[in-house]
Amino acid sequence: GKEILEAYLNRAKCHLLFGEKKKAFQDLQTYISYKPLDSEIHTVAGRLLFSIGACDDAIKAYNYSPNIDKKRMFVIIKAKNYWREQSATLC
Repeated sequence: GKEILEAYLNRAKCHLLFGEKKKAFQDLQTYISYKPLDSEIHTVAGRLLFSIGACDDAIKAYNYSPNIDKKRMFVIIKAKNYWREQSATLC
């Protein structure tokens, strides 16, 4: 039911906080398979993608999230550009 789906999303967030990106991705995929239109999923997916260095994909995910305002998006883009300057292999 709904509680189980929320558990997948919450567990994905916890995995992400603990740096367990593969586990976060697996739980996120499960959640998305049942609730592909959930607006929060784009925010969580953006954080996951950004944390593994997939910056362009992260920004695309954030763009779909109604929870991200334009000011925050500007900061994300600035961070992405900074990381590109610091390490060409990261993003």
